[in-house]
Amino acid sequence: MRAPTRVEAQVKLPQAAAHHPIMVSAQAANHWRQGDQEVWVLQGDCRIHQGAGSARARQAVLWIEHAAATSQQSKVTAYLEGDVVIQPDSPDAGLKLTDQTWFGSFETRDTIRVYASQVAGEPDVKPAIYLTGMKRRRPDSSGAIRRTQFEEEVEPGEAMPLGTRRVEIFPRSNTPVQARWDPDPNSNLWTGVVDGGVTMMVHTAGEFGVLDISADRLVVWTVGRQEPDTTGQTLQSSETPLEIYMEGNIVFRQEDRVIYASRMYYDLTNKTGRVLDAELLTPVPQYEGMLRLRADVLQQTGQGRYLAQNSFITSSRMGRPGYRMQASEVYFEDLQSPAVEPFSGQPIIDPQTGEQVIHHQRLATSRNSFLFLGEVPIFYWPILATDLTDPTFYIRGVRIKKDRVYGPQLLTTWDAYELFGIRNPPAGTDWDLSL
Repeated sequence: MRAPTRVEAQVKLPQAAAHHPIMVSAQAANHWRQGDQEVWVLQGDCRIHQGAGSARARQAVLWIEHAAATSQQSKVTAYLEGDVVIQPDSPDAGLKLTDQTWFGSFETRDTIRVYASQVAGEPDVKPAIYLTGMKRRRPDSSGAIRRTQFEEEVEPGEAMPLGTRRVEIFPRSNTPVQARWDPDPNSNLWTGVVDGGVTMMVHTAGEFGVLDISADRLVVWTVGRQEPDTTGQTLQSSETPLEIYMEGNIVFRQEDRVIYASRMYYDLTNKTGRVLDAELLTPVPQYEGMLRLRADVLQQTGQGRYLAQNSFITSSRMGRPGYRMQASEVYFEDLQSPAVEPFSGQPIIDPQTGEQVIHHQRLATSRNSFLFLGEVPIFYWPILATDLTDPTFYIRGVRIKKDRVYGPQLLTTWDAYELFGIRNPPAGTDWDLSL
């Protein structure tokens, strides 16, 4: 007797009206960014609601693409697993799907909200449901490290399509680059070892600036059907995995930020990394110079987001600055957006570079913070939150006076937003505490 054959097909359910928001809930979740998307891995009583429609399962993985300037709708791509029940937003249709797995999408012109009782970051080892969801999302893929890579020749000076990038590797000096690429016979994974002093440039369409890396040695991991092109003449998908380990005299430039380090790892696709013995320089116009963040360990947790351990912040460029804010932990965030004219909405172009000006909001939150003058700590506070465009830490002013009533007096003015750890105070406001 011949066993029945199971046939899998994507069931396309009636979509809810796009003006309804999408509400997601679960007992626990892992959350991280993957390129331009948010990834949520949900566990326990997972529910998705839009209008009168709903979907529920024991566990789920979601990829969320928020509406961009060129698109009015946000999209949730979902893989559900375990006692799945799908109820579409169309009662007259009489449809209700029950299964053990389901893969589909939701779209909205409204908001997307995700609620979970416990939320953690990206796990070191991806859970099985994430890997299964990646296979359903890209059937020719066996996991996140084996996404499809497309290649396309590009002429010099030709604009790159969105979602693509190109990679160039060349010598940093007159010494020729020594490169060796080794393929994994069981996958499309390539490992490249580049020595002899090297500069690597990555141009990604739709992103601000070019990633420019110089180091004594590089180890590069990527995927492809053939040996990776490092001449900049071939395009690859910006979702293709590209991981880089750097060592020796590292200079890592991205937009107007510069990182100096001895050792560094960077995952370009997910925009995360880890730096040892690091120094980050970023311009702040109010300082008329560069803000300097020095740390034993600097970890990039996402686009423009850094966590520094055993670090100090100062605007002094001296090796051991005369003044600094030192902390056990500093979280630094650089929020970027294209600068536009307030009335016309037209982009502001830098006349020197011909590129669009980028607006930065630089925020810092530190714990166990000491304010040093020279080698002497003059102030301690358990937490500080500040917009780094403000060139003061904690205290705004000090005044000494004397009168016949109170005698000698020391008058101080403090920044209450910083003292109480308020990261995003209302724009255009100050809150001062006078003692």
